[in-house]
Amino acid sequence: MAPDPNRRVAAAVLAVVLLIVSGFVGWFYGRSHRTTNEPQPRVSVQSGSPTVVLEPGTAAQNGMRVETLETVDYRPQMNAYGIVLDPRPLIDLRIRIAAAKGQLAGARAAESTSRHESERLDHLFRKGGNVSKKAEEAGKAVWKADAGRLEAARETLKRLRERARIGWGGVLGGWASESGQKSLSGLTGGDEALLLVTFPPGEAARTPPGRVQIQVDSANLKSQARLVSSAPRLDSAVQGATYFYSMPSRNVRIGMRLAVGVPLTGKRLRGIIVPSAAIVWYEGKAWAYVEEASRHFRRTEVPVETRAANGWFVTGIGPNPRIVVQGAQLLLSQELQPELRGNAGSHATEKEADDDDD
Repeated sequence: MAPDPNRRVAAAVLAVVLLIVSGFVGWFYGRSHRTTNEPQPRVSVQSGSPTVVLEPGTAAQNGMRVETLETVDYRPQMNAYGIVLDPRPLIDLRIRIAAAKGQLAGARAAESTSRHESERLDHLFRKGGNVSKKAEEAGKAVWKADAGRLEAARETLKRLRERARIGWGGVLGGWASESGQKSLSGLTGGDEALLLVTFPPGEAARTPPGRVQIQVDSANLKSQARLVSSAPRLDSAVQGATYFYSMPSRNVRIGMRLAVGVPLTGKRLRGIIVPSAAIVWYEGKAWAYVEEASRHFRRTEVPVETRAANGWFVTGIGPNPRIVVQGAQLLLSQELQPELRGNAGSHATEKEADDDDD
């Protein structure tokens, strides 16, 4: 007698259901009873600071890199803003002033010649010499015309010099008038770039330093700029006291905006520079992970008030700390895993974590 087909189907369905259930139970049991060979991080808390404890080899497997940051002397800087100006209007003004001075010299010579000729003709006419009244009057008319051209040339030069002074200040305006600093001639040859540096609002009373540090962000390059003079113009994008600075023109282009570090007076501070790559942001604050013991990484807040080259200058973390400069985001994600945070109470101290490692 052949088996009932319905029974065969029911048996097959029951077998599949039992297989699925057994597989789920095995997976759940394995997840709940992980073997000690699996590298599982843990979170401990000490003095309110969360610490991620990694198993051996985990850091290397995930490309984490730790560096010892040396203590450095640092002079705080104020952040200012710079823009590379187009020097052609200033150079064109210098050329126009030079041309106006040439025209003035020519007009002065012509006026002097015609004046002496008019005086000669007038003398001869009065003495009854061989000079007609018409010739004497013609000579006087030429002199008056030359005198008018001389006055016009003087007025043109005066107005150009005023334009230079009003638009560019005393130093650059004087250079345009060919009476300024000879060192600014580098603008003509393109060796020097002219910057308009704007101090933050409220810093107008601060004496501008003779030199400032320029950071070209796009190329991560640094340079020094030297003070030229105060500036009689404003940056349309930034409000504040403005000054002209000059710097080598390599690596910068007209119109580029640059980060400017203005050194502040006062004592140098000692601390460390935390690289930007070491910073993770959480709850609106900047943090870095400090390796306080082998495989123990404590999350530490990093004040971001003092910007430094490629990072932030910080005091108070301690001398020569070991900071995670690559992989800090991985530590933060491990710290914030719910199952690890839930177990933090069972690993309340680093000593207990060390005991678990034995």
